[in-house]
Amino acid sequence: MTERLGKRVSRSITFYPTPEDSQLLEELDRRAAAQQVTFSELCKMALHQFVQGDGREQEANPYTVCFEPHETALQQQIEAELTAQGISFSDWVKQRLVAPPPTSLESRVQHLEAVIAQLQHQPPPPTRQEIEQMIAQMLEPIRQAPLTPPMPPPPPKPTTDSLIAELSTLLVDDF
Repeated sequence: MTERLGKRVSRSITFYPTPEDSQLLEELDRRAAAQQVTFSELCKMALHQFVQGDGREQEANPYTVCFEPHETALQQQIEAELTAQGISFSDWVKQRLVAPPPTSLESRVQHLEAVIAQLQHQPPPPTRQEIEQMIAQMLEPIRQAPLTPPMPPPPPKPTTDSLIAELSTLLVDDF
């Protein structure tokens, strides 16, 4: 079944006019151009990786992002921008998954967690029963004090006008 090395062997791949095959062919052409290899070399690399795994399904890269067929243009745009920045798409995804930047929601959650942690280290507020006990303790000295009748207010002082005082003494002298 295998042919001898030393003579050239060609195999063919048929691409049908389906959207999946068209996208695959476009991606192969794009990757071959990006890596500056021929289509044949690219196929050999893929086959070599497949055979190294003995045909077993290799572990999926946890940082692999699969785009839907209708998202090809978006995928190409993203990869082009990242390539211009000198980073591969899979490395960019890996960076975001390993240390994602906090979103405003995540920042708010972190803030609330910090507030909760701070509140947990403070003594709890007094309960209703504890407040009632404190009030009772404050009222105790008042309850134990002897009841004394309130002092009547002093009579109002008469106004002392010198003319009135003189007249009043004259009146007293006359009687």
